[in-house]
Amino acid sequence: MSHPVQIITHDAASDMFEGALVALGSAPHTAKQATSADKPIGVCIQPFESAEGDRVDVLCIGTADVLAGAAVAIGQPITADDEGRAVPVTSGYAVGWAITASTAADQFIEARIHPHVVPAAE
Repeated sequence: MSHPVQIITHDAASDMFEGALVALGSAPHTAKQATSADKPIGVCIQPFESAEGDRVDVLCIGTADVLAGAAVAIGQPITADDEGRAVPVTSGYAVGWAITASTAADQFIEARIHPHVVPAAE
């Protein structure tokens, strides 16, 4: 279930799917499916799949369903894997937190989207 607070429409700089984590593209006003090298800004909430050049809605703050790339526990900070799926992160950049859990990859979780930095454990 999605509870949007901030949605921004971008031109897709790559193909992406509904529930994929999204990063800024290299051109102004563009977004691409995030990889592990990116800092995701939100999640694609455009229904179904979108092709490069399509207009896509990106939820930047709020809650949304996100496709998991691994097991994710409730409350874990998440970031993107190389396929734009949510994976746990223990320090560094995170796009949000898991509100529901997944037991394996390719399951949808509900996530609170609010980009932030997770401090390293001392």
